[in-house]
Order: sequence, then C-alpha cells, then structure tokens
Amino acid sequence: MDTVAARLLAERDGLDLGRDLAPLCLQPAPRFRLHAGEVLALDPALATTASRPVALSPQARLLAATNDLRQIIAVDDGQLAIITDTTLLLPVPEADTATFLRSGQLLVTAPNIEHQTRHNRTIAQRTTHRVLLIDPRPGTVLDETILDGVFDAGVFAITNPADGSVLLDAGEGQDGSKVFAARDASSQIRIEHLLDNVVTGGFSPDGDRLLLLPHPSFEGPAIVTSWPSMDPIGTASLQTAGINDDAFDLYGCFLDTGRVLLKTIEDRLLLASGDLAALTPISLAAPTPGTNYNIELILGLGPNLFAAELWTDGQKTTTVWELPSH
Repeated sequence: MDTVAARLLAERDGLDLGRDLAPLCLQPAPRFRLHAGEVLALDPALATTASRPVALSPQARLLAATNDLRQIIAVDDGQLAIITDTTLLLPVPEADTATFLRSGQLLVTAPNIEHQTRHNRTIAQRTTHRVLLIDPRPGTVLDETILDGVFDAGVFAITNPADGSVLLDAGEGQDGSKVFAARDASSQIRIEHLLDNVVTGGFSPDGDRLLLLPHPSFEGPAIVTSWPSMDPIGTASLQTAGINDDAFDLYGCFLDTGRVLLKTIEDRLLLASGDLAALTPISLAAPTPGTNYNIELILGLGPNLFAAELWTDGQKTTTVWELPSH
C-alpha cells in the first residue's frame, strides 16, 4: 500500500488542541485560543493573527468568538460570560458549547446539575442537558429545551457551513451517544434527533457531506453521508484495507471536499477520498528524529494542512503538518 508523507511545518509551544480550541476542534477556521488573559485569533497554521485582552480567570474556558473578536463567549466561575462592549454574566454553569447562528443569536448547551449530600459531602452530578437560544446583546434567553433521552453527557457542536444548522453530539461515555440537529426558527429552537452511537467527524467545506465515525463502544465503519438527506455515499472498513488489528478512533475530518483524514486507536493516520473509497497511510517524521511518539488527537486545518498533538517521551507537542497537493 502506498504511503503519503506529511511535512512538519511548525510546532506550537503551549497550545493544547483539546483545551485551548473548541471541543474536539471541529469548527471551520478561523479558530481561537484563550491564553494569558487574551483571546487570540489563529490562522490556518494555528499562528496568532489578532488578540483582545479579556478579564477572565485562568480557569475560564473559551467557547466561541466572532471573526473580529468583538463578541467572545466563555464559561468562567460557573457563569456564561458574554463579552461585547461590556461583559454580561448569565447563570449557565458548566456550559460546554456556544455557537453563533446566522441570525446573530447564540445557541448554548449545558448540563443540568443536581447537588446531592452523601456522608456529609455534597456531590454535583450532571443530569439532563439544556439547549438555550440567547440574544447576546441584552443577554436574554429566548427559548430553552432539553436534549431528549440524554443523561450525564458531554456535548460538542458542529456548524454546517452552507445552511447554518448545528449538530449537537451528546456523548454518554461507554453508554453511547446521540446526535441532534438544532435549527434556529426566529425565537425558538427546533431540535431533531438524527443518529445513535456514532461520532460526528464534521462537514465537508461545501456543507453537502457529513463524516460519521463509530462510537468506541460500538463496532462499525467510517461513513460519509449526503446532507441534509443523510443518504449513504460511502463507507470505509479497516479490514477491507488489510488492517485487522485496529479500529477507527474518535478523530476524523474533511480536509477538503475530496479528502478525509482518519485516525485509528493504534495511531495510524489514513488519508481517504471524499467518498471513503480508498485509504492511504500517512507517515509523520517525528519532531525529534529517532524518538517514538503517540498521537493524542488530530485536527484538519485546510485542504493540505492538519494538526496533531503528539506525546514524545512524556511531553506533549502540538504540531502542524502539510500534505502533498492532489
């Protein structure tokens, strides 16, 4: 089987793909980072292009920002911080996603938290999961609902670049996952349950295809469907590619309409066609020649670019790689 070699472009010191960027890093560029009291806008190679100072604690998590950094959404000290010309704080503890809709409104997800006292200790437990539609300027909650059948979950959100609909992927650990589509209907939220026990890998750049990966607790192939019809376009199985001792990991994405990046749990990286008809291994030259590394996660950055978080001798490094053009 032929191999595609990726060329190391850059190392980004101190950048943590899992914490500093959006959850699972699946949103289209530009991307943003909260670091040392500033929100940083990043280019396709994850280099800083603009910044804005913010009054947030070191424990705050950045959820979203507009391209011009005039609106920033974070969760800090149990509250949702909406930063525009001023800062509004809303009591939405542990919000996990925030998405700007085309209407200018904000779609936010957060778990409901119940506190129980056991043996003189108070324990916070996630229960159901809230979805809120917020007008960010006055900070008004316009509508609220819950994700049906979801309990003790973590949610990440992916926006379709063509029609603006938002996929909410609710993972419940070993119990599986549910995927919902959220659509803005003026001052109301419309939620549709789409799928069970798969992980969304993101939309193609033109928004007409969706990549789905098997949930770790459920065996299955990688799948590309059309959007919004959800008709199957193609599937990929490691076994048909002659790889029998491995399985697809959580991480995968479109690089462009005709190329898909996939990762396996044994740290194989695979380049696939847009319909998953062919799988080609990707080789990485370790940042330090002669050292071994493990791939923590991957993130597609553009047609020929991706980022990989590598563990080398107990140290984590965020790296940016370039693939050959078609």
